[in-house]
Amino acid sequence: MSILFSGKTKEGKPYVIRHLEAGDTEAMMNYINTLSLEQTYILRQGEQCTFEEEKKFVDDQLNKMKERKGLYLVIECENRIIGATQINLKEKVHSHVGHLGISLAEGYRDQGLGAKLLGVVIERSMIEVPSMRIIDLGVFAINDRAKHLYNKYGFKEFGRLPKGILYKDKYVDHIYMYREV
Repeated sequence: MSILFSGKTKEGKPYVIRHLEAGDTEAMMNYINTLSLEQTYILRQGEQCTFEEEKKFVDDQLNKMKERKGLYLVIECENRIIGATQINLKEKVHSHVGHLGISLAEGYRDQGLGAKLLGVVIERSMIEVPSMRIIDLGVFAINDRAKHLYNKYGFKEFGRLPKGILYKDKYVDHIYMYREV
């Protein structure tokens, strides 16, 4: 296991930030399926993935890391995955742009874990994805917590798609942000 950071939550629970591993498939499936049912600010909104789908996803992420075209990190606390983040390079003329995604389980938000995870993934991606020059991301316009965090880490809004996301039967703007590395 390659631990990149270890610390304690505000409640004193030990956690680690580490690379995704081949044996994480079931834990990742449980994590994403739980987030999806919560209908938090992620692309999945109730849909459930199968073990086979998650295995394909994990294998794809591991291949991207091996090729130095991506980085996938998880936060583990209390013997389960409670957060995840990835930066994957885009293709062709955009191959210097890494696309960021990040999420945290309910019950672990507002404890500084998202900020720590974001800081570690940015720092490590500069080492492990050396051809990356820009990081971009998309964020739900109503997700004030995430927008504040991204601004804190130097991300700037560069575009907005009005009503670009259907979230809980309402259309909300999709904000696009970037930062140079």
